[in-house]
Amino acid sequence: MEETEKDKEDFPSPAEETEPGGKSPVMKLVMAGVVFIILIAVGGVVILFAYPYVEGHVSSALASFTKPAVLYQCYDGKWVMERSMCPTTTTLKPTVTTQSTLPPLTLPTNPTTTTTLEVRCYNTSMCEEPIPYRPFCDDRFVKTPDVKFTCIHPGTPDSYCKSVAVNPRLVKTCEDSEYCYAGECYPDHCRNDVRDYERGEVWMDCGGPCPPCDENDTMCLVNEDCGVDVCGAPYCNHANNPSLNCTRNICENPGEYTANCTVKDTVEVIEVCDQWEVCIEGQDDCMGGLPGQGNCYDCIQNQGELGIDCGGPCKTCASKPPQYDILNLTATDVIEYQSFKLKLDRIVWDRQCYNGAWVRIWDPYDKSQRFKVSFWENAEYWEVKFGVIDIDSNSLRVWITKEVVV
Repeated sequence: MEETEKDKEDFPSPAEETEPGGKSPVMKLVMAGVVFIILIAVGGVVILFAYPYVEGHVSSALASFTKPAVLYQCYDGKWVMERSMCPTTTTLKPTVTTQSTLPPLTLPTNPTTTTTLEVRCYNTSMCEEPIPYRPFCDDRFVKTPDVKFTCIHPGTPDSYCKSVAVNPRLVKTCEDSEYCYAGECYPDHCRNDVRDYERGEVWMDCGGPCPPCDENDTMCLVNEDCGVDVCGAPYCNHANNPSLNCTRNICENPGEYTANCTVKDTVEVIEVCDQWEVCIEGQDDCMGGLPGQGNCYDCIQNQGELGIDCGGPCKTCASKPPQYDILNLTATDVIEYQSFKLKLDRIVWDRQCYNGAWVRIWDPYDKSQRFKVSFWENAEYWEVKFGVIDIDSNSLRVWITKEVVV
């Protein structure tokens, strides 16, 4: 009997039999096989990549896909296929815990190190620095060392400052009345080896307007370093001797660090007169003469004198030649005498009168020399001799002669 199309639909063939899930048993078997193969493949790949990291666990997993194997447990608790695969046995040391006083080490999260290169200078003005040198003296000039600064490779990490010594710079020039010492100008009196106390010096040549004093300086070497003595006019004391009342400056321990200046009032006898001498008020020595009859310095020829203030009880008069010429000399005129020339330089006032003068004389070669003449002394220059006849306030009358050279 022929099967109808409906019968085919109602009764499928064994190859097409299905279960309630809609899949035939054959199809399910095929699909299961495919899945099994895929799982084996995937599992093998996973095991191959995971084995180095999972060790014992991977071995257990592989065992489920292979035949049973004997596993060994190592001393550290791990399971391996063979005992030789266990690590070497070591003796574990007890852990000792100590408390450190150091702060915990914090490792940088960013190991990259950043280095900033310094730029030393961008221009020459950044290199200029004060010169630590003191001024010094060059004759009368105060100078200071000078340095020229330069910025090399400006504005780059290779930049640096270079300095070169140049000619010293002039600070100032000392005045004509000053001198240079230790880089400073000081007055000339600060090096005269005298303590000029009236100019403000504390010790000799130091202090005040002078260089500062130190322990090697001394206040005085001689009495004059302590000041100028002051004395009154000469007078005759009770014994008729010329005397002075003075204020003297005394240097104690001269030249030492302990040197000191003191002031003393003194009464001093200048000279003791003998029986042929007299004391005249205002005169600082004994004068020849007779008491009550004048003296040898009154510019008067008296008391038996052979000339003015000479001869008799006074000093011997200057001699005159038997023959001579007379010249009137002044301070303004030059008088010619044969091949020589003469001129009055100045009158000498001594002991309350004019008793001498200075005369300048020129030789035939126009070279000159000064000579003093008085009532008691003559002068001689080459073959020319001259002396005093009389003197007033502005002129001098002299005798003069020239020897004839044969």
